[in-house]
Amino acid sequence: MKNPVANITGLGHALCHVAMLVFPVVITSVQREFSLSLTQAAAVGTAAYMAFGLGAFPAGIMVRFLGTRTAMLLYFSGIGLGGGMIGLATTFGMFVAGMLVLGTAASIYHVAGTTMISRQTVKTGRSFGIHGIAGSGGTALGPLIAGLLSGWLGWRFAYLFLLLPVLCGLILVCVSDRNVHAAEKVGPNNNFANGDMGRNWRLIFVLMMGAVIINGFIYRAAMTVLPLHLSERVSFGFLPDVTAGGLLASLALAFGMAGMFAAGSAADKMDKFKIYALLFAVAAPALALMSFSSGTVLVLASIGFTLFFFPSQPVENSILGTYTPPRFTSYMFGVKFTLTFGLGSLGALTAGYLTEHRDSGSLFLLLAAASVLSCLLSLGAILLRRQGKDEG
Repeated sequence: MKNPVANITGLGHALCHVAMLVFPVVITSVQREFSLSLTQAAAVGTAAYMAFGLGAFPAGIMVRFLGTRTAMLLYFSGIGLGGGMIGLATTFGMFVAGMLVLGTAASIYHVAGTTMISRQTVKTGRSFGIHGIAGSGGTALGPLIAGLLSGWLGWRFAYLFLLLPVLCGLILVCVSDRNVHAAEKVGPNNNFANGDMGRNWRLIFVLMMGAVIINGFIYRAAMTVLPLHLSERVSFGFLPDVTAGGLLASLALAFGMAGMFAAGSAADKMDKFKIYALLFAVAAPALALMSFSSGTVLVLASIGFTLFFFPSQPVENSILGTYTPPRFTSYMFGVKFTLTFGLGSLGALTAGYLTEHRDSGSLFLLLAAASVLSCLLSLGAILLRRQGKDEG
């Protein structure tokens, strides 16, 4: 393999997002299958997303001591097991168990993948941008694949489909050079030792973790309701609602890929923290517009949201990979993804509750306010960093 790190992390990242984005598309089908309310169905999704997040810190410990090879093998195998359990579920209990297995397995990927990139690449911003494109590809294709398969063959086939990329991933890991997964290698571009963070680095990371939690909340809430929100407010009469919602969501999410590469490349040349704050400042009005618009305006607003919100992820990863003390890289990513996907998973429950008891527009107005708060936390980190360097 010419670039095993890119191959493994690219497929792994795309698969992770495909697997976790099937549920929002098929949620109404699951409701009918098991006679659930929207809030009850969203609660199952929240449990899976909590497992997705809370498993990240133990995954960080595993990566630190066992290396990324073992982590990746467990990740791909677990996704296959969970997808198979859900697709073949004959009872609600088996469905819930499958969702928990899927979420737990998916929790391994981000820590293992981002640690591989931090240790093996020089231009971390660009590498994380490419990595983000793969994830956005999965994010864009996930609703489309789920919508097409569930609309034509039934919702179970959307989960059984996961077995195909799982097999490819296991093959890639098994044939890769073990040096690619070295557990102790320190990234070549770590800037912590040169004092670039200044004396306030601990407080800066506290603010960053606050932004991480909010961003995880925005991501999970938006992804839970976006297909439904679009299908209800955009006329697409010749397709079933579930297919139309998935198609439009995929169209909007695809634009996030271009922004990811551009922001990731810029992060290697410009101040990462300033780029991070700017992205949230622009995403906020797009989210606000999504709350009350419909038709073409809503589609354009959704594109604006994904174009500026999703690039924050590779920039965020680049900040942590570049400025975290080298010995704690996998731990820091474990904490980051625990907060992002663990506490952030409450966004799914919030999305289900607000959509059922009010409307999906009120949710996106809340997310706009959350994006403003993330921007303010980022600006606080910038000021503390500048102050700490001046005092140093």
